[in-house]
Amino acid sequence: MINPGSGSSNAECHMTWYFDVPKRARSNAARGLTVAAEHLKGEAEKTCPRLTGVLAGSAKVVPATPEGLEAHMGYGGNASAYAVVQHEHDEFDHSKSKNPNARGHWLLLTCQEQAEALFRYVGAEIAKWR
Repeated sequence: MINPGSGSSNAECHMTWYFDVPKRARSNAARGLTVAAEHLKGEAEKTCPRLTGVLAGSAKVVPATPEGLEAHMGYGGNASAYAVVQHEHDEFDHSKSKNPNARGHWLLLTCQEQAEALFRYVGAEIAKWR
């Protein structure tokens, strides 16, 4: 369901629901994926490198739709190249003077740490259709 990683232009995470969902519950599943992506964004913010705030400010969520049960959360925009470099290099300082919790692979690690919570958000929304 969760595919964290870095694309060629963004540090991003794709969340896709592959399990069978009744047609009338697909909008709930899409809402759950979007809520999970927003949760991920908030959690990733805590360990995102922050020198000027441009990188953290580039975080965005692309909501899931009932037709395509996939939400995206990532960093990019004006900070695309910077996001990938910062994400992939653990040896960097990561502006710890501005955010002492900053770390490399902040999005990947947050996806892994939050995986159970992300599943719960989706499951809770799907359960509401009944």
